[in-house]
Amino acid sequence: MRNLLKIGALIRTERERVGLSQSELAAQLQVTRQTVSKWELDKSYPDVAMLVTLAQTLHCDVRVLLGMKQKQPLRHWFQWRKEDKEVKWYAGGQERRRVAVALLAEMLPLLPPEQAALKQVLQKQYALLMADGTSVPYILMAMNVEVAGVMHKEHLMLSPQAEALYQRLMRLSNIRYR
Repeated sequence: MRNLLKIGALIRTERERVGLSQSELAAQLQVTRQTVSKWELDKSYPDVAMLVTLAQTLHCDVRVLLGMKQKQPLRHWFQWRKEDKEVKWYAGGQERRRVAVALLAEMLPLLPPEQAALKQVLQKQYALLMADGTSVPYILMAMNVEVAGVMHKEHLMLSPQAEALYQRLMRLSNIRYR
């Protein structure tokens, strides 16, 4: 599988911004220097948990590592302006993919340990989003079905914050034509 998101240059830029060598960053993340090098060369990518840890270590938002705009401080939660929309109605798969990965990266740490089955489903979908070969709306629709099944079977409820992120994630699967 090919890495669709080219995040290596962004990881390198942020690493250099904080003044760390590949070896120093690797030591802090408890990975090898070669692993950091592969990320920076876009030969592999960090899993979702590592992406969150990497962002924390580099003192930046996950969205920065994914090449997205820095998260704006939220105004009242239902007062959205036109420019606050995450993707345009005509956005292509790459833009939707970036937003979906960022939302998953924000959502996964919010899930408590007793929701391990749900976390596993979402981590699998993260891996699919990072890999080549499957359309983003298809992944998101399949994820919705799988998540609904796990939540029903396990009788799970999301926290309000995780639910809001999940709703934003599901809106990405809506492709509207004008």
